[in-house]
Amino acid sequence: MGAVMHLDVDEAARFWPIYSEYDAELSSLNKLRIANIQEYAANYDRMTDAKADELIQRALDYRKQRSDLLGKYYGRVKESLGPIQAARFVQIEDQLLMLIDLQITSSLPIIGQGS
Repeated sequence: MGAVMHLDVDEAARFWPIYSEYDAELSSLNKLRIANIQEYAANYDRMTDAKADELIQRALDYRKQRSDLLGKYYGRVKESLGPIQAARFVQIEDQLLMLIDLQITSSLPIIGQGS
C-alpha cells in the first residue's frame, strides 16, 4: 500500500493512522470469513441445502460488510487527504482484496451435491 500511495511526510502522518484503524476493522471482519470457510470445510462431505444456503448468505453478508467498510474509510481518507488520494486508496485496496479473494476461492473446492 505504502509503495503505491505516493504520500509525502504530511500525508503519510494523516493516512497511516486511518489505515491502521481500517486494517483493524478489516481483520475483525475477516474472522467471520475464516469461521465461514472452516464451517464450509467441516460440512463439505455432508452438505445440505440448508447449510449451503446458510454459508452463502454469510459469505454475501461478509462481502457487503467489507464493501461498506471500504466505503466508510474512503470517506475518512477523502476528508483527510482529498478525493484523489482517497480514490487511490480504494483502487489499491480493492486490487489487493481481489487478489486475496482469488487466492482463497481458488483453493476451495466447488460445492458438491447436497443430501
